[in-house]
Amino acid sequence: MAISSSDQDATLDNPFGHKAELKKKFGFFSMLGVGFVITGTWPAAASALSIALPSGGPVAILWGLAFAGLGQMAVALSLAEICSVYPTNGGQYEWVAVLSAPRYKKFLSYVCGWVLTASWWALAATGPSLAANLIIALIQLMNEGYVFKKWHNFLIYSAIEVGAGFTNAVGTAIIPFMGKGAFCLSVGGFVAISITLLACTAHKYQNASFVFGGFINTTGWNDGAAWLLGLLQGAFTLVAYDATVHLIEEMPNPRRDAPWTMVLAVATGTVTGFIFLMCVLFSVQDVDQLSTAAIGPIVSIFSQATSSNSGTAVMTAIIIIILCCSSTEVVTSSSRLTAAFARQGGLPLSNFFARPNKKLDLPLNAMFLTNGAVIILGLVYLGASSAFNAIVNACLFGLSLSYLMPLVVLVLRGRHILPRGEFALGKWGYPLNIFAIIFLLLILILTLFPPDANPTAGTMNFAIVAIGAVILLATVNWFIHGRKNYEPPVIHIIDLDPAINLPPVSKAAESA
Repeated sequence: MAISSSDQDATLDNPFGHKAELKKKFGFFSMLGVGFVITGTWPAAASALSIALPSGGPVAILWGLAFAGLGQMAVALSLAEICSVYPTNGGQYEWVAVLSAPRYKKFLSYVCGWVLTASWWALAATGPSLAANLIIALIQLMNEGYVFKKWHNFLIYSAIEVGAGFTNAVGTAIIPFMGKGAFCLSVGGFVAISITLLACTAHKYQNASFVFGGFINTTGWNDGAAWLLGLLQGAFTLVAYDATVHLIEEMPNPRRDAPWTMVLAVATGTVTGFIFLMCVLFSVQDVDQLSTAAIGPIVSIFSQATSSNSGTAVMTAIIIIILCCSSTEVVTSSSRLTAAFARQGGLPLSNFFARPNKKLDLPLNAMFLTNGAVIILGLVYLGASSAFNAIVNACLFGLSLSYLMPLVVLVLRGRHILPRGEFALGKWGYPLNIFAIIFLLLILILTLFPPDANPTAGTMNFAIVAIGAVILLATVNWFIHGRKNYEPPVIHIIDLDPAINLPPVSKAAESA
């Protein structure tokens, strides 16, 4: 029998027994806005063309997104099913705990918690990174005498992140409205920019053979490997649909709403992203200029299409504003996740970072930790020319691994351990779970490769360094603090409906 929604959610904050400490201020539409804006497929795809352009060109940009959309949809559906049964702020690491055998749940949950939390810190760095790159590009476009310095990028990046933190700290009540507003701006911007590009390039469109079949490879890898690396752009622009999960304690009906916001974020992102990228590719006038222009591919395409600095600036500014809104929403989700993991004792100084600020209605200390981690991660801009790729790969690796862990446990132990929730996959469960696992394994492997077959000190994949640092911190914390103080989530059930049966793993979790 399906688990009911509103009655249980009114009585239980979540199935792990945590008392909600923040107000329930996110309705379905505001959460859909948060999910759509944080996933941010079309603005992220526009800003991150430099990933796929040399690694497959249009074939990787367009069809890579389509393939990534199928893979991420399988993952989102699989996680949405688990979320409908166990709606909780911690998301993946708590799902790993409840689905794992009792003797493994503590360690696996701890590992997943660190991976997930650190990957959200990396995700929080991507929005400011993309926005800073576009701001620098606009400065270069409008001022030909401008001389770029790496610290300029870091300064703008840091200012955007500080602004996102400040908005969360003093305006937590407006965050749900920002989600709605940013959603409307994103949809409106998508329509306006797409139409503008097509209107400005009428009668001089690129050939359909270029848009749907053009291939570019300047990476030094063979063509197959290059296309696979280009797939990372599509995978990145559709990631982070778990954003709404980490705000579940602030949702009135999480069992019903959270799963659907995850799935709809991927669906709407794939459709809008594919249409937008088609419009962009049809509007390209000088292909060779895209990889050499100092202003970057998307600003170069806008400039080619409009032949107007003002028009280019307006379209670019729309994307920058959306990315800044997204950065603010990411800090919101990341701070809640950080506080949830600290509440279980997973971080150093857990009591401090788990403590909410009742006056401001947010986990302020956890938010400061998120902001600090993002600014530290941005230091890579002062050294590496491939800084953005490193941040993207670190984010994508961590999030993909956090998605993978609960799905692997579920498949290996058998889907019978998962009770039937409101969002159930039924007979499609195993096929979707297995396809999702294969897709995630592919992405994990690809994120470890450098973008160039012959990397230099400046173009190597620094994501490996970031991943190694997280492993080191998590290991040290485990032996000093975690193995004694970390408490994996335990199910606490107030059984409002006698017909609802717990799976064996849940009973074991309670007695462990």
